[in-house]
Amino acid sequence: MDTDSRLGWGVLDEIGMGTLVLGPDGVVLRANRWFLDAAGRTFGDVHQRTLVDAFPHLRGSRLMGAVAECLEKGRAGYLTHALNQELFPLYRGSEDGGSDSRVVRQLVRITSIELPGGERGALVQIQDTTESHVREQLLRKMTEELEHRVEERTAALRQAQKMEAVGQLAGGVAHDFNNLLMVIMGHLELLEDVMEDDPRVVWHIEMLRQAATGGAEVAGRLLSFSRRERRSPRRVDLNASIENILGLLGRTIGEHVTLKPEFAEGLPEVEMDVGQLHNAVVNVAINARDAMPGGGTITLRTVLHRPSLQGGRFEGDGLHDPTFVRLEIADTGSGIPGEILDRVLEPFFTTKDDGKGSGLGLAMVDRFVEDSGGRLDIESSVGEGTVVRMDFPVHEAPHPEVGGGGEDERVHQGGHERILVVENEEGVRDLIREMLYSMGYEPITVGNPAEALKKLARHAESVDMVLSDVVMPGGMTGLALREEVSHRYSDVPVLLMSGYVGDGPPVDAEVEGNILWKPFTRSTLAAAIRATLSSSLPAPH
Repeated sequence: MDTDSRLGWGVLDEIGMGTLVLGPDGVVLRANRWFLDAAGRTFGDVHQRTLVDAFPHLRGSRLMGAVAECLEKGRAGYLTHALNQELFPLYRGSEDGGSDSRVVRQLVRITSIELPGGERGALVQIQDTTESHVREQLLRKMTEELEHRVEERTAALRQAQKMEAVGQLAGGVAHDFNNLLMVIMGHLELLEDVMEDDPRVVWHIEMLRQAATGGAEVAGRLLSFSRRERRSPRRVDLNASIENILGLLGRTIGEHVTLKPEFAEGLPEVEMDVGQLHNAVVNVAINARDAMPGGGTITLRTVLHRPSLQGGRFEGDGLHDPTFVRLEIADTGSGIPGEILDRVLEPFFTTKDDGKGSGLGLAMVDRFVEDSGGRLDIESSVGEGTVVRMDFPVHEAPHPEVGGGGEDERVHQGGHERILVVENEEGVRDLIREMLYSMGYEPITVGNPAEALKKLARHAESVDMVLSDVVMPGGMTGLALREEVSHRYSDVPVLLMSGYVGDGPPVDAEVEGNILWKPFTRSTLAAAIRATLSSSLPAPH
């Protein structure tokens, strides 16, 4: 058996990265075709020569130090060289077939290997990571653009003078944000699929995902300025829900204010929208911080509250007295004068300087508590501080039985069906197409409902499902398209998606419950598609 066969070196040429095998003395024993072509060398140029002999510019470099340590101690490692600091003068083919496209970012892995006779050598692999670096830069730029747009739109909201104007603007902003977030988060998910073996890139992806998630929270707060927000009430542990944002809350109020949680144990669950709860807590905490410019303490306290036994204003019959979980947010600030205490819940009423308050914070909190079936009470004394109390009714219904185990979000259940995608935003449309391709579906994309109806008129028999945005220009919404498709092609199911439902007619509760809300993940999309397709199947006889 020849040496190449014994060592398996014949497969080196099949590896899609530069690969070198070094002997115990550091000389090159093998170099694969990828490396030789990229470096513009022949095997004779490097064979039986040290890396420094073949590439003099490497003398004294970190790479040579790492190679020496690997050969002497058998210690593996890897190096990443940043932009314009490539270890080797590698080139890759340009789009016109030439070789003048410079590889400007490289990841080098050095691994100790055993050679024939028991000697230790080194396997050096050079990977071109230029493309992934460029993608990271692009995603970072998109995130910065999102943050910039958030600042601009939020500033515009603060200048609004009427609640209706705020609501309309918030809805439009959230729609734009959710489309941007959809593109950013979706491409991050697709990028992670191809870069999951590189821990550094995966880390960058996770950091960008966290930033995009923060953008989603901003969009949610904008919608909370009006009743256009999508409420998602569910049973929650109030203590756990607040604990989840203590870190964010601490960073928001600053180091000069002490945050003191005092949570009663064993509290029953309550039903509310967790996102709106977080917004309410943040709003009250910011008001408390502003009332303590020299520092102070904000206490978050939860207790079980029975008004009929404690002189409260809720009345019961003695046998079925209501029980509440109370959240108190108390500060040691300047307090609120009695003459304005009754006005603090009015929309647009603020005591802050111009440009420092919208007057919507406590009004939004009051509406959230009311929507949750509770009551809000504010007690304040000048010079002593303020206490905001939110009472939420206890949810005593048993948990529904849920069969089976939880589904891994990384499992993307796909299919082979043909899906007509209707989305006016090109970036979102392209992303959804790639998501569907990755799950095995056959997507057809159009930019508006009129084009969708034309496609269906010609190819309805080959379309298995329609996936449509709700808010689109041109006069016809996704809701109207759904009605039209149901009327003309009753066997073609329609799944709607949206960041908000806009200013059109009220959405039927059943329809709203089946809307796919942006931004969504590929797993969520996969589950929604399968559920929609399954619900359209004829019942078995």
